Amino acid sequence: MESSDIKKAIKKAFWDVDYSPEQLYDVLTGNATAPNFVSRERIYLRLIESYSWYKIKQIVPNEQLTSLLSDSVIKQIRAQQLRKRYETLAELLRKFTVSAAG
Repeated sequence: MESSDIKKAIKKAFWDVDYSPEQLYDVLTGNATAPNFVSRERIYLRLIESYSWYKIKQIVPNEQLTSLLSDSVIKQIRAQQLRKRYETLAELLRKFTVSAAG
């Protein structure tokens, strides 16, 4: 997914706030530290509550998926059914992920 498409998707998830897509994208990609407005964890949470897993995988870099599925993010998901789905997904990915060392 192109960066412009990712910015649009992030902004769509943050429709109710007055942050630029560039600010949100920079926080997500680690090119900027989260000032007082929003953290990377908050972006993850909004994405989870706004999009399907398949769309999230297009938006969030692969190396960040473990952070996205951290217990601290999952515990903040408001919808109980959605929280359960992501708990199960995180558990499965941890179980079946092969380490880089082999």
